[in-house]
Amino acid sequence: MAVLVILLLATFLPYTALAAFSPAFTFFLACGADSSVSFPRDSPARTFTKDDPFLTKASSSAQALTDANSNSAASPLYAAARASSSAFSYKLPIPGSAGQAAFLVLRLHFFPFAASQSGVSIESASFAVSVRDAYTVLPSFSPPSAGVVKEFFIPAGGSGDFRVTFTPDTGSVAFVNAVELFPAPSELLWNSSVTPVGAAAKTDMAQWRQQALETVYRLNVGGPKVTKENDSLWRTWLPDDPFLFGSAGISMVNTTSTPIVHAAYTREVAPDIIYKTQRAPNASAGRLSLQPPLFNITWTFPAEPRSSYLVRLHFCDYELASSVIGVGIRFNVFIGPDIGTPDLMPTKTIATQANQAFYLDYAATAPITGNLTVSIGKSVKSSADEGGFLNGVEIMQLRPSDSSLKQTGSRASKKTVLIVTLSAVLGASVLACGALRLIVLLRRRRHAPRPAPEVEKEASTLPWSPYTQDSSSGWPVEPSSRSGGEGTTGAMQRLQETHVRRDAFEDSGAVGAQFPDDVVVPRWVPSSSTSSFLTTGDPDETAVSVTDVGTANSKVFSQLSSGEGR
Repeated sequence: MAVLVILLLATFLPYTALAAFSPAFTFFLACGADSSVSFPRDSPARTFTKDDPFLTKASSSAQALTDANSNSAASPLYAAARASSSAFSYKLPIPGSAGQAAFLVLRLHFFPFAASQSGVSIESASFAVSVRDAYTVLPSFSPPSAGVVKEFFIPAGGSGDFRVTFTPDTGSVAFVNAVELFPAPSELLWNSSVTPVGAAAKTDMAQWRQQALETVYRLNVGGPKVTKENDSLWRTWLPDDPFLFGSAGISMVNTTSTPIVHAAYTREVAPDIIYKTQRAPNASAGRLSLQPPLFNITWTFPAEPRSSYLVRLHFCDYELASSVIGVGIRFNVFIGPDIGTPDLMPTKTIATQANQAFYLDYAATAPITGNLTVSIGKSVKSSADEGGFLNGVEIMQLRPSDSSLKQTGSRASKKTVLIVTLSAVLGASVLACGALRLIVLLRRRRHAPRPAPEVEKEASTLPWSPYTQDSSSGWPVEPSSRSGGEGTTGAMQRLQETHVRRDAFEDSGAVGAQFPDDVVVPRWVPSSSTSSFLTTGDPDETAVSVTDVGTANSKVFSQLSSGEGR
Protein backbone atom coordinates (compact mmCIF):
# COMPACT_ATOMS: atom_id res chain seq x y z
CA MET A 1 0.00 0.00 0.00
CA ALA A 2 2.83 2.37 0.91
CA VAL A 3 4.49 1.69 -2.43
CA LEU A 4 1.27 2.56 -4.27
CA VAL A 5 0.99 5.86 -2.40
CA ILE A 6 4.58 6.75 -3.30
CA LEU A 7 3.93 6.01 -6.97
CA LEU A 8 0.79 8.14 -6.96
CA LEU A 9 2.64 11.03 -5.32
CA ALA A 10 5.46 10.73 -7.83
CA THR A 11 2.93 11.19 -10.62
CA PHE A 12 2.20 14.72 -9.44
CA LEU A 13 5.80 15.67 -8.73
CA PRO A 14 7.65 17.73 -11.33
CA TYR A 15 9.71 15.49 -13.56
CA THR A 16 12.86 17.34 -12.55
CA ALA A 17 12.38 16.17 -8.98
CA LEU A 18 13.01 12.66 -10.32
CA ALA A 19 15.65 13.34 -12.98
CA ALA A 20 16.83 16.91 -13.41
CA PHE A 21 17.81 18.28 -16.78
CA SER A 22 21.59 18.69 -16.84
CA PRO A 23 22.87 20.62 -19.90
CA ALA A 24 26.56 20.56 -20.82
CA PHE A 25 26.85 24.30 -20.12
CA THR A 26 24.64 27.23 -19.15
CA PHE A 27 24.84 31.01 -19.20
CA PHE A 28 22.40 32.92 -17.00
CA LEU A 29 23.19 36.66 -16.98
CA ALA A 30 21.56 39.34 -14.84
CA CYS A 31 22.29 42.29 -17.10
CA GLY A 32 23.27 45.49 -15.33
CA ALA A 33 22.92 43.94 -11.86
CA ASP A 34 25.57 44.54 -9.22
CA SER A 35 25.07 41.08 -7.67
CA SER A 36 23.76 37.62 -8.52
CA VAL A 37 20.04 36.80 -8.61
CA SER A 38 19.00 33.30 -7.50
CA PHE A 39 15.85 31.29 -8.22
CA PRO A 40 15.87 28.31 -5.84
CA ARG A 41 12.31 27.28 -6.80
CA ASP A 42 13.17 26.73 -10.43
CA SER A 43 13.48 23.11 -11.50
CA PRO A 44 16.44 22.83 -11.62
CA ALA A 45 17.39 25.81 -9.47
CA ARG A 46 19.23 28.62 -11.22
CA THR A 47 21.42 31.62 -10.41
CA PHE A 48 21.84 34.57 -12.75
CA THR A 49 25.28 36.18 -12.44
CA LYS A 50 26.65 39.61 -13.33
CA ASP A 51 27.03 40.26 -17.04
CA ASP A 52 30.19 42.41 -16.97
CA PRO A 53 32.69 39.62 -17.82
CA PHE A 54 30.82 38.78 -21.02
CA LEU A 55 30.52 42.26 -22.53
CA THR A 56 32.83 42.81 -25.49
CA LYS A 57 35.52 45.49 -25.34
CA ALA A 58 33.62 47.55 -27.89
CA SER A 59 30.61 47.60 -25.54
CA SER A 60 32.22 49.69 -22.82
CA SER A 61 29.68 52.46 -23.40
CA ALA A 62 26.78 50.19 -22.42
CA GLN A 63 25.42 51.50 -19.14
CA ALA A 64 24.05 49.59 -16.14
CA LEU A 65 20.59 50.91 -15.22
CA THR A 66 18.47 50.35 -12.14
CA ASP A 67 14.73 50.67 -11.71
CA ALA A 68 13.73 53.91 -10.01
CA ASN A 69 10.76 52.07 -8.50
CA SER A 70 12.08 48.79 -7.15
CA ASN A 71 8.55 47.54 -6.46
CA SER A 72 7.42 47.81 -10.09
CA ALA A 73 9.36 44.76 -11.25
CA ALA A 74 7.59 41.43 -11.05
CA SER A 75 10.96 39.73 -10.52
CA PRO A 76 14.27 40.85 -9.02
CA LEU A 77 15.75 39.93 -12.38
CA TYR A 78 13.99 42.94 -13.87
CA ALA A 79 15.26 45.53 -11.38
CA ALA A 80 18.31 46.25 -13.54
CA ALA A 81 19.19 46.40 -17.23
CA ARG A 82 22.06 46.98 -19.62
CA ALA A 83 21.40 49.80 -22.11
CA SER A 84 23.21 51.91 -24.68
CA SER A 85 22.49 54.38 -27.48
CA SER A 86 25.05 52.52 -29.61
CA ALA A 87 25.38 48.84 -30.44
CA PHE A 88 26.70 46.52 -27.74
CA SER A 89 27.37 42.79 -27.63
CA TYR A 90 27.83 39.82 -25.34
CA LYS A 91 30.41 37.17 -26.19
CA LEU A 92 29.61 33.81 -24.59
CA PRO A 93 32.33 31.14 -25.01
CA ILE A 94 30.89 27.77 -26.01
CA PRO A 95 33.18 25.01 -24.69
CA GLY A 96 34.53 22.38 -27.03
CA SER A 97 33.12 19.70 -24.73
CA ALA A 98 29.57 21.00 -25.26
CA GLY A 99 28.60 17.83 -27.08
CA GLN A 100 26.78 17.48 -30.36
CA ALA A 101 23.79 19.71 -29.61
CA ALA A 102 22.17 20.78 -32.87
CA PHE A 103 20.47 23.83 -31.37
CA LEU A 104 20.99 26.27 -28.53
CA VAL A 105 18.16 27.77 -26.51
CA LEU A 106 18.47 31.55 -26.24
CA ARG A 107 16.11 33.59 -24.07
CA LEU A 108 16.17 37.36 -23.78
CA HIS A 109 14.26 39.15 -21.01
CA PHE A 110 12.92 42.69 -21.51
CA PHE A 111 11.19 44.89 -18.94
CA PRO A 112 11.25 48.63 -19.83
CA PHE A 113 11.27 50.41 -16.47
CA ALA A 114 11.84 54.05 -15.57
CA ALA A 115 15.55 54.23 -14.85
CA SER A 116 16.90 56.04 -11.82
CA GLN A 117 19.83 57.27 -13.92
CA SER A 118 19.22 60.48 -15.84
CA GLY A 119 19.81 60.85 -19.57
CA VAL A 120 18.81 57.30 -20.52
CA SER A 121 15.23 56.16 -21.13
CA ILE A 122 14.37 52.61 -22.11
CA GLU A 123 10.60 52.93 -21.82
CA SER A 124 10.26 53.69 -25.54
CA ALA A 125 13.31 51.78 -26.74
CA SER A 126 13.40 50.42 -30.29
CA PHE A 127 16.19 48.17 -31.50
CA ALA A 128 17.26 45.03 -33.35
CA VAL A 129 18.86 41.86 -32.01
CA SER A 130 21.19 39.60 -34.00
CA VAL A 131 23.15 36.50 -33.04
CA ARG A 132 26.42 35.10 -34.36
CA ASP A 133 26.48 37.73 -37.12
CA ALA A 134 24.14 35.39 -38.98
CA TYR A 135 20.55 35.68 -37.73
CA THR A 136 18.44 38.77 -37.08
CA VAL A 137 16.12 37.30 -34.49
CA LEU A 138 14.40 40.62 -33.71
CA PRO A 139 14.57 42.94 -36.74
CA SER A 140 12.80 45.93 -35.14
CA PHE A 141 11.56 45.47 -31.63
CA SER A 142 9.90 47.62 -28.96
CA PRO A 143 9.26 45.67 -25.74
CA PRO A 144 5.79 46.07 -24.21
CA SER A 145 5.50 47.95 -20.93
CA ALA A 146 4.43 44.76 -19.13
CA GLY A 147 7.66 43.03 -20.13
CA VAL A 148 8.29 39.99 -22.30
CA VAL A 149 10.61 37.00 -22.66
CA LYS A 150 11.72 36.13 -26.19
CA GLU A 151 12.85 32.56 -26.85
CA PHE A 152 14.87 31.36 -29.82
CA PHE A 153 16.41 28.13 -31.07
CA ILE A 154 19.73 28.90 -32.76
CA PRO A 155 21.77 26.37 -34.80
CA ALA A 156 24.69 25.42 -32.56
CA GLY A 157 27.49 25.67 -35.11
CA GLY A 158 30.04 23.90 -32.90
CA SER A 159 32.28 25.47 -30.27
CA GLY A 160 33.51 29.04 -30.24
CA ASP A 161 32.15 32.39 -29.17
CA PHE A 162 28.41 32.93 -29.27
CA ARG A 163 27.79 36.64 -29.90
CA VAL A 164 24.52 38.46 -29.18
CA THR A 165 24.34 42.03 -30.48
CA PHE A 166 21.80 44.73 -29.61
CA THR A 167 21.62 47.56 -32.15
CA PRO A 168 19.41 50.58 -31.38
CA ASP A 169 17.31 52.22 -34.05
CA THR A 170 18.26 55.75 -35.07
CA GLY A 171 17.72 58.12 -32.17
CA SER A 172 16.77 55.32 -29.77
CA VAL A 173 18.45 52.96 -27.30
CA ALA A 174 18.78 49.20 -26.91
CA PHE A 175 18.55 47.30 -23.65
CA VAL A 176 18.19 43.86 -22.09
CA ASN A 177 17.46 42.67 -18.54
CA ALA A 178 18.61 39.05 -18.68
CA VAL A 179 20.14 36.49 -21.04
CA GLU A 180 19.84 32.69 -20.98
CA LEU A 181 21.81 30.31 -23.18
CA PHE A 182 22.10 26.51 -22.99
CA PRO A 183 22.06 23.54 -25.40
CA ALA A 184 18.69 22.12 -26.38
CA PRO A 185 18.05 18.40 -25.82
CA SER A 186 18.72 16.43 -28.98
CA GLU A 187 15.12 15.20 -29.22
CA LEU A 188 13.60 18.67 -28.93
CA LEU A 189 13.74 19.74 -32.60
CA TRP A 190 13.69 17.97 -35.96
CA ASN A 191 13.66 14.60 -34.26
CA SER A 192 10.67 13.46 -36.31
CA SER A 193 9.33 14.07 -39.79
CA VAL A 194 7.71 17.40 -40.63
CA THR A 195 4.58 17.58 -42.77
CA PRO A 196 4.48 20.53 -45.21
CA VAL A 197 1.06 22.16 -45.46
CA GLY A 198 -0.26 24.61 -48.05
CA ALA A 199 2.45 26.75 -49.67
CA ALA A 200 5.25 25.07 -47.74
CA ALA A 201 7.18 22.61 -49.90
CA LYS A 202 8.70 19.33 -48.80
CA THR A 203 11.91 20.22 -50.61
CA ASP A 204 12.35 23.21 -48.27
CA MET A 205 12.53 21.12 -45.11
CA ALA A 206 16.28 20.51 -45.33
CA GLN A 207 16.86 24.26 -45.49
CA TRP A 208 14.50 24.86 -42.57
CA ARG A 209 16.73 22.77 -40.34
CA GLN A 210 19.55 25.27 -40.87
CA GLN A 211 17.54 28.30 -39.74
CA ALA A 212 16.78 29.84 -36.37
CA LEU A 213 13.34 29.62 -34.79
CA GLU A 214 11.47 32.02 -32.52
CA THR A 215 8.80 30.67 -30.19
CA VAL A 216 5.75 32.88 -30.64
CA TYR A 217 3.05 30.73 -28.99
CA ARG A 218 3.18 27.96 -26.38
CA LEU A 219 -0.19 26.82 -25.01
CA ASN A 220 -1.39 24.33 -22.44
CA VAL A 221 -4.66 23.31 -24.08
CA GLY A 222 -7.47 22.88 -21.57
CA GLY A 223 -5.20 23.51 -18.59
CA PRO A 224 -3.78 26.33 -16.44
CA LYS A 225 -0.63 28.37 -16.89
CA VAL A 226 2.54 26.32 -16.43
CA THR A 227 5.52 28.27 -15.13
CA LYS A 228 9.26 27.65 -15.21
CA GLU A 229 9.09 26.03 -11.77
CA ASN A 230 7.24 23.08 -13.36
CA ASP A 231 9.15 22.74 -16.62
CA SER A 232 12.59 21.17 -16.83
CA LEU A 233 13.61 23.64 -19.56
CA TRP A 234 12.26 26.62 -17.58
CA ARG A 235 9.49 27.29 -20.14
CA THR A 236 6.14 29.00 -19.63
CA TRP A 237 2.92 27.58 -21.11
CA LEU A 238 -0.14 29.81 -21.31
CA PRO A 239 -3.82 28.76 -21.21
CA ASP A 240 -5.43 28.38 -24.62
CA ASP A 241 -8.75 30.12 -23.83
CA PRO A 242 -7.86 33.51 -25.43
CA PHE A 243 -7.09 31.79 -28.72
CA LEU A 244 -10.26 29.71 -29.05
CA PHE A 245 -12.52 30.63 -31.93
CA GLY A 246 -16.27 30.45 -31.37
CA SER A 247 -18.50 30.11 -28.33
CA ALA A 248 -17.32 28.77 -24.98
CA GLY A 249 -19.52 25.66 -25.18
CA ILE A 250 -17.95 24.46 -28.36
CA SER A 251 -15.45 22.29 -26.51
CA MET A 252 -14.97 20.39 -23.30
CA VAL A 253 -11.92 19.67 -21.17
CA ASN A 254 -10.73 16.17 -20.33
CA THR A 255 -8.20 15.28 -17.65
CA THR A 256 -6.39 12.20 -16.44
CA SER A 257 -4.62 11.18 -13.26
CA THR A 258 -2.94 8.21 -14.92
CA PRO A 259 0.84 8.53 -15.37
CA ILE A 260 1.90 9.82 -18.77
CA VAL A 261 3.97 7.48 -20.92
CA HIS A 262 6.93 8.87 -22.91
CA ALA A 263 7.93 6.09 -25.27
CA ALA A 264 9.68 7.94 -28.10
CA TYR A 265 11.30 10.87 -26.28
CA THR A 266 11.92 12.39 -22.87
CA ARG A 267 9.87 14.83 -20.81
CA GLU A 268 12.07 17.72 -22.01
CA VAL A 269 9.82 17.91 -25.08
CA ALA A 270 6.90 18.86 -22.83
CA PRO A 271 6.21 18.30 -19.12
CA ASP A 272 3.65 15.76 -17.95
CA ILE A 273 1.21 18.45 -16.89
CA ILE A 274 0.69 19.42 -20.53
CA TYR A 275 -0.53 15.92 -21.37
CA LYS A 276 -2.79 15.64 -18.33
CA THR A 277 -5.36 18.04 -19.80
CA GLN A 278 -6.87 18.20 -23.26
CA ARG A 279 -9.67 19.85 -25.16
CA ALA A 280 -12.17 17.96 -27.32
CA PRO A 281 -15.29 18.95 -29.31
CA ASN A 282 -18.50 19.08 -27.29
CA ALA A 283 -20.72 16.49 -28.96
CA SER A 284 -23.75 17.61 -26.91
CA ALA A 285 -23.68 21.17 -28.24
CA GLY A 286 -26.32 20.44 -30.90
CA ARG A 287 -23.88 19.77 -33.68
CA LEU A 288 -24.89 16.17 -34.05
CA SER A 289 -28.12 17.38 -35.62
CA LEU A 290 -26.17 18.60 -38.63
CA GLN A 291 -26.12 16.40 -41.72
CA PRO A 292 -23.51 15.17 -41.91
CA PRO A 293 -22.70 15.66 -38.22
CA LEU A 294 -19.36 17.44 -38.74
CA PHE A 295 -17.87 19.68 -36.07
CA ASN A 296 -14.45 20.96 -35.04
CA ILE A 297 -12.50 23.21 -32.66
CA THR A 298 -10.38 26.05 -34.01
CA TRP A 299 -7.59 28.10 -32.44
CA THR A 300 -6.56 31.31 -34.19
CA PHE A 301 -3.20 33.07 -33.92
CA PRO A 302 -2.10 36.47 -35.25
CA ALA A 303 0.82 35.88 -37.62
CA GLU A 304 3.15 37.78 -39.91
CA PRO A 305 1.83 37.52 -43.49
CA ARG A 306 3.67 35.03 -45.70
CA SER A 307 6.07 34.09 -42.92
CA SER A 308 7.05 30.48 -42.35
CA TYR A 309 6.07 28.68 -39.15
CA LEU A 310 6.79 25.36 -37.51
CA VAL A 311 3.57 24.21 -35.82
CA ARG A 312 3.86 21.51 -33.16
CA LEU A 313 0.73 19.83 -31.79
CA HIS A 314 0.86 17.67 -28.64
CA PHE A 315 -1.50 14.71 -28.16
CA CYS A 316 -2.19 12.08 -25.52
CA ASP A 317 -4.89 9.46 -26.02
CA TYR A 318 -6.39 8.66 -22.64
CA GLU A 319 -8.55 5.86 -24.04
CA LEU A 320 -7.26 3.62 -26.77
CA ALA A 321 -10.80 2.84 -27.97
CA SER A 322 -13.69 5.22 -28.51
CA SER A 323 -17.19 4.79 -27.18
CA VAL A 324 -17.74 2.31 -29.97
CA ILE A 325 -16.06 -0.88 -28.80
CA GLY A 326 -13.02 -1.83 -30.84
CA VAL A 327 -12.97 1.37 -32.87
CA GLY A 328 -10.19 3.87 -32.24
CA ILE A 329 -10.60 7.62 -32.37
CA ARG A 330 -10.31 9.01 -35.88
CA PHE A 331 -10.18 12.73 -36.66
CA ASN A 332 -8.69 15.33 -38.99
CA VAL A 333 -6.00 17.90 -38.20
CA PHE A 334 -6.14 21.21 -40.09
CA ILE A 335 -3.43 23.86 -40.39
CA GLY A 336 -5.11 26.90 -41.86
CA PRO A 337 -7.53 25.85 -44.60
CA ASP A 338 -5.48 22.78 -45.45
CA ILE A 339 -5.59 19.32 -43.94
CA GLY A 340 -2.40 18.58 -42.05
CA THR A 341 -3.23 14.96 -41.20
CA PRO A 342 -6.39 13.33 -42.53
CA ASP A 343 -8.01 10.54 -40.53
CA LEU A 344 -5.49 10.59 -37.69
CA MET A 345 -5.75 7.34 -35.72
CA PRO A 346 -3.28 7.45 -32.80
CA THR A 347 -3.90 3.84 -31.80
CA LYS A 348 -2.85 2.50 -35.19
CA THR A 349 -0.17 4.94 -36.30
CA ILE A 350 1.63 6.37 -33.27
CA ALA A 351 0.48 5.44 -29.78
CA THR A 352 0.85 1.83 -28.74
CA GLN A 353 -0.63 2.17 -25.26
CA ALA A 354 -3.01 4.36 -23.31
CA ASN A 355 -1.76 7.75 -22.07
CA GLN A 356 1.20 7.70 -24.42
CA ALA A 357 2.32 11.22 -25.31
CA PHE A 358 3.29 12.16 -28.85
CA TYR A 359 3.48 15.21 -31.08
CA LEU A 360 3.20 16.07 -34.77
CA ASP A 361 5.14 18.82 -36.59
CA TYR A 362 3.84 20.82 -39.54
CA ALA A 363 5.50 23.41 -41.79
CA ALA A 364 3.08 26.18 -42.71
CA THR A 365 3.03 29.61 -44.31
CA ALA A 366 0.85 32.35 -42.87
CA PRO A 367 -1.80 33.75 -45.23
CA ILE A 368 -1.49 37.19 -46.81
CA THR A 369 -4.48 38.35 -44.78
CA GLY A 370 -5.96 36.88 -41.63
CA ASN A 371 -4.55 34.66 -38.92
CA LEU A 372 -2.84 31.31 -38.80
CA THR A 373 -5.33 28.72 -37.53
CA VAL A 374 -5.19 25.22 -36.07
CA SER A 375 -8.25 22.97 -36.05
CA ILE A 376 -9.25 19.44 -35.11
CA GLY A 377 -12.46 17.94 -36.43
CA LYS A 378 -14.49 14.83 -37.02
CA SER A 379 -13.58 12.65 -39.95
CA VAL A 380 -16.27 11.52 -42.37
CA LYS A 381 -14.87 8.02 -42.00
CA SER A 382 -15.51 7.95 -38.27
CA SER A 383 -18.70 6.33 -37.02
CA ALA A 384 -18.12 7.53 -33.49
CA ASP A 385 -19.24 10.82 -32.02
CA GLU A 386 -15.72 12.07 -31.23
CA GLY A 387 -14.08 14.96 -33.04
CA GLY A 388 -10.56 14.40 -31.78
CA PHE A 389 -8.49 15.97 -28.99
CA LEU A 390 -5.53 18.28 -28.49
CA ASN A 391 -3.25 18.72 -25.45
CA GLY A 392 -0.77 21.43 -26.39
CA VAL A 393 0.29 23.85 -29.12
CA GLU A 394 3.67 25.37 -29.94
CA ILE A 395 4.20 27.71 -32.89
CA MET A 396 7.70 28.82 -33.89
CA GLN A 397 8.47 31.39 -36.57
CA LEU A 398 11.34 30.74 -38.94
CA ARG A 399 14.17 33.28 -38.75
CA PRO A 400 16.33 32.73 -41.86
CA SER A 401 20.01 33.62 -41.88
CA ASP A 402 20.92 37.14 -42.99
CA SER A 403 24.04 37.36 -45.17
CA SER A 404 24.27 41.14 -44.71
CA LEU A 405 25.07 40.61 -41.03
CA LYS A 406 28.39 38.95 -41.91
CA GLN A 407 29.38 42.04 -43.86
CA THR A 408 28.21 44.34 -41.06
CA GLY A 409 29.83 42.26 -38.36
CA SER A 410 33.19 42.25 -40.15
CA ARG A 411 32.99 45.84 -41.36
CA ALA A 412 34.97 47.22 -38.42
CA SER A 413 37.71 44.62 -38.73
CA LYS A 414 37.87 45.10 -42.50
CA LYS A 415 38.16 48.85 -42.01
CA THR A 416 41.03 48.34 -39.58
CA VAL A 417 42.81 46.00 -41.99
CA LEU A 418 42.31 48.50 -44.82
CA ILE A 419 43.78 51.35 -42.78
CA VAL A 420 46.81 49.27 -41.79
CA THR A 421 47.33 48.12 -45.38
CA LEU A 422 47.09 51.63 -46.81
CA SER A 423 49.47 52.94 -44.16
CA ALA A 424 51.99 50.22 -44.99
CA VAL A 425 51.70 50.86 -48.74
CA LEU A 426 52.05 54.62 -48.35
CA GLY A 427 55.02 54.20 -46.01
CA ALA A 428 56.71 51.83 -48.42
CA SER A 429 56.04 54.23 -51.29
CA VAL A 430 57.65 57.12 -49.42
CA LEU A 431 60.71 55.00 -48.62
CA ALA A 432 60.94 53.78 -52.22
CA CYS A 433 60.75 57.34 -53.57
CA GLY A 434 63.47 58.45 -51.16
CA ALA A 435 65.70 55.53 -52.12
CA LEU A 436 65.08 56.14 -55.83
CA ARG A 437 65.98 59.80 -55.49
CA LEU A 438 69.19 58.88 -53.68
CA ILE A 439 70.14 56.39 -56.41
CA VAL A 440 69.49 59.00 -59.11
CA LEU A 441 71.72 61.51 -57.36
CA LEU A 442 74.51 58.96 -56.93
CA ARG A 443 74.34 57.84 -60.56
CA ARG A 444 74.25 61.44 -61.73
CA ARG A 445 77.45 62.15 -59.85
CA ARG A 446 79.16 59.00 -61.10
CA HIS A 447 78.21 59.60 -64.76
CA ALA A 448 78.80 63.37 -64.76
CA PRO A 449 80.92 64.41 -67.85
CA ARG A 450 84.59 64.91 -67.03
CA PRO A 451 86.66 67.72 -68.58
CA ALA A 452 88.62 66.65 -71.67
CA PRO A 453 92.36 65.95 -71.23
CA GLU A 454 94.81 68.69 -72.15
CA VAL A 455 96.13 66.60 -75.03
CA GLU A 456 92.75 66.76 -76.73
CA LYS A 457 92.84 70.55 -76.65
CA GLU A 458 96.04 70.41 -78.74
CA ALA A 459 94.69 67.98 -81.29
CA SER A 460 95.07 68.78 -84.99
CA THR A 461 92.16 69.48 -87.27
CA LEU A 462 92.77 66.68 -89.76
CA PRO A 463 89.47 65.54 -91.21
CA TRP A 464 88.08 62.28 -90.04
CA SER A 465 87.59 59.48 -92.53
CA PRO A 466 86.04 56.09 -92.03
CA TYR A 467 89.01 54.69 -93.93
CA THR A 468 91.57 56.00 -91.45
CA GLN A 469 94.04 53.20 -90.73
CA ASP A 470 94.45 54.13 -87.06
CA SER A 471 93.36 51.19 -84.99
CA SER A 472 91.69 53.48 -82.45
CA SER A 473 89.46 55.23 -85.01
CA GLY A 474 85.96 54.37 -86.17
CA TRP A 475 83.08 53.07 -84.08
CA PRO A 476 84.61 51.41 -81.02
CA VAL A 477 83.35 47.87 -80.49
CA GLU A 478 84.67 47.15 -77.03
CA PRO A 479 85.97 49.56 -74.42
CA SER A 480 89.18 47.50 -74.18
CA SER A 481 90.01 48.19 -77.88
CA ARG A 482 90.78 51.81 -77.13
CA SER A 483 94.34 52.96 -76.75
CA GLY A 484 95.33 54.02 -73.30
CA GLY A 485 96.75 57.33 -74.55
CA GLU A 486 94.93 58.77 -77.53
CA GLY A 487 96.87 61.17 -79.70
CA THR A 488 95.80 64.05 -81.89
CA THR A 489 94.00 61.83 -84.38
CA GLY A 490 92.06 60.08 -81.64
CA ALA A 491 90.90 63.38 -80.19
CA MET A 492 89.70 64.56 -83.56
CA GLN A 493 87.88 61.29 -84.11
CA ARG A 494 85.96 61.61 -80.80
CA LEU A 495 84.89 65.11 -81.77
CA GLN A 496 83.73 63.94 -85.16
CA GLU A 497 81.89 61.00 -83.53
CA THR A 498 79.93 63.48 -81.51
CA HIS A 499 78.76 65.22 -84.69
CA VAL A 500 77.95 62.00 -86.51
CA ARG A 501 76.12 60.38 -83.63
CA ARG A 502 74.07 63.47 -82.97
CA ASP A 503 73.03 63.56 -86.63
CA ALA A 504 72.21 59.87 -86.59
CA PHE A 505 70.19 60.34 -83.42
CA GLU A 506 68.17 63.18 -84.97
CA ASP A 507 67.59 61.19 -88.15
CA SER A 508 66.33 58.18 -86.25
CA GLY A 509 63.48 60.16 -84.68
CA ALA A 510 63.82 58.17 -81.45
CA VAL A 511 64.05 59.63 -77.98
CA GLY A 512 66.94 58.22 -76.00
CA ALA A 513 68.39 55.96 -78.75
CA GLN A 514 71.32 53.91 -77.50
CA PHE A 515 74.69 53.57 -79.17
CA PRO A 516 77.13 50.84 -78.12
CA ASP A 517 79.58 51.67 -75.37
CA ASP A 518 78.97 55.36 -75.23
CA VAL A 519 76.97 57.91 -73.32
CA VAL A 520 73.69 58.66 -75.01
CA VAL A 521 72.95 62.29 -75.69
CA PRO A 522 69.17 62.44 -76.10
CA ARG A 523 67.56 65.09 -78.16
CA TRP A 524 66.13 67.90 -76.08
CA VAL A 525 62.36 68.02 -76.39
CA PRO A 526 60.69 71.29 -75.39
CA SER A 527 58.10 70.76 -72.69
CA SER A 528 56.15 72.91 -70.29
CA SER A 529 56.89 70.47 -67.53
CA THR A 530 60.45 70.14 -66.32
CA SER A 531 59.61 67.10 -64.24
CA SER A 532 59.04 64.76 -67.23
CA PHE A 533 61.43 61.88 -67.61
CA LEU A 534 63.09 60.35 -70.67
CA THR A 535 64.57 56.90 -70.62
CA THR A 536 68.03 56.05 -71.92
CA GLY A 537 66.84 52.80 -73.43
CA ASP A 538 68.95 50.67 -71.08
CA PRO A 539 66.98 48.97 -68.23
CA ASP A 540 70.08 49.16 -66.07
CA GLU A 541 70.39 52.90 -66.50
CA THR A 542 68.45 55.38 -64.43
CA ALA A 543 66.03 57.82 -66.07
CA VAL A 544 67.41 61.24 -66.91
CA SER A 545 65.39 64.38 -66.43
CA VAL A 546 64.75 66.94 -69.16
CA THR A 547 66.76 69.48 -67.23
CA ASP A 548 69.80 67.16 -67.23
CA VAL A 549 69.42 66.54 -70.95
CA GLY A 550 69.35 70.23 -71.65
CA THR A 551 72.50 70.72 -69.59
CA ALA A 552 74.32 67.99 -71.50
CA ASN A 553 73.34 69.45 -74.87
CA SER A 554 74.46 72.91 -73.77
CA LYS A 555 77.90 71.59 -72.89
CA VAL A 556 78.31 69.91 -76.27
CA PHE A 557 77.22 72.98 -78.20
CA SER A 558 79.47 75.13 -76.02
CA GLN A 559 82.46 72.97 -76.91
CA LEU A 560 81.64 73.16 -80.59
CA SER A 561 81.24 76.93 -80.49
CA SER A 562 84.48 77.49 -78.59
CA GLY A 563 86.41 75.45 -81.12
CA GLU A 564 87.50 72.71 -78.77
CA GLY A 565 88.69 69.59 -80.53
CA ARG A 566 89.21 71.31 -83.83
